Amino acid sequence: EATVAKRTAELREANEEIQHFAHIVSHDLRSPLVNIMGFTGELEVLRKELFGRISLLRARHEVDPEPDERLAEEFDEALNFIKNSITRMDRLIKAILKLTREGRRELRLELINMTELAQTAADGFSYQSHEAGALIIIDSLPSCVGDRLALEQIFANLLENALKYLRDGIPGQIQ
Repeated sequence: EATVAKRTAELREANEEIQHFAHIVSHDLRSPLVNIMGFTGELEVLRKELFGRISLLRARHEVDPEPDERLAEEFDEALNFIKNSITRMDRLIKAILKLTREGRRELRLELINMTELAQTAADGFSYQSHEAGALIIIDSLPSCVGDRLALEQIFANLLENALKYLRDGIPGQIQ
């Protein structure tokens, strides 16, 4: 009994240390995340000014604006990717903070559009899939009742592993 009591106390102490560490780490991650959010907003303002100026110059010199439109679309796509990643990271950090405060995370069941959830997860890996030469295809999935955060983590882990273990030099398809 003394050994069990001692190990139980050690486990409690280790658990408290882990919770304290998770709280510190998640708190420390919020600061750079807030900076990224702020600078993303500044990039959006600069984008408008920059492309406005380019448009004026092209109009003065009667140059085809199509390359600028394509560039603006790519710029917007990159900004949206950053903003979506910020939102996802923010949710994860909040979940860690909540877990450290409450000790356990309760599942929050809701009806989830799984096609939308899977597509959002896939969009979060668009850069990695492009770099790997892989195509991610999300087919229509049935809705289900589940915990959104847990399902997002599952899909993110599946996609990350699928991309990680593609054969080098061979285009992949993840469906």
